[in-house]
Amino acid sequence: MKNIDISLFLNNNNAISHSQGTTLYEEIKDLPIGTYKLSFINITRTTTSFLNASIGKLAVLNPSMIDSFIFESNNPRIESKINSVLRNAKNYHSHDENIENALLAI
Repeated sequence: MKNIDISLFLNNNNAISHSQGTTLYEEIKDLPIGTYKLSFINITRTTTSFLNASIGKLAVLNPSMIDSFIFESNNPRIESKINSVLRNAKNYHSHDENIENALLAI
């Protein structure tokens, strides 16, 4: 399992900006199949902007790839934000399916 320490990757203990999230997304989007740990252990603050631009985008564009990731945090607020972003990404696809089904019913 490859460990990706977010604080080392960003060279910062705060993962807050959309551009930081985009940078992380670009790093992880084409990883080979495997298991990866994204460690938020040393992150003191994060935002949904960062998370949506990184793991949220990956979950929407490549849902099978996001299942390769284990998210590690020692902060319940960060864990809650990660779970919320992943839940929203899964809902994104379910809404597409509902719209397609509604269109087919017309």
